[in-house]
Amino acid sequence: MAEAHTLLGWVVWTAFDFVPEAGQNATHEHFFGMWRSDLTPKPALEHLPWE
Repeated sequence: MAEAHTLLGWVVWTAFDFVPEAGQNATHEHFFGMWRSDLTPKPALEHLPWE
């Protein structure tokens, strides 16, 4: 999609979700990954143009 709209590109910023540290509450930022913390893929991963 980035190429179709002549965007400069895209990046997967966080590959994996991560578990909060002890005493820390989970926020939405803990779940930005393309894979869950148990290493299972998320549905969005199917839409990336892997080459």
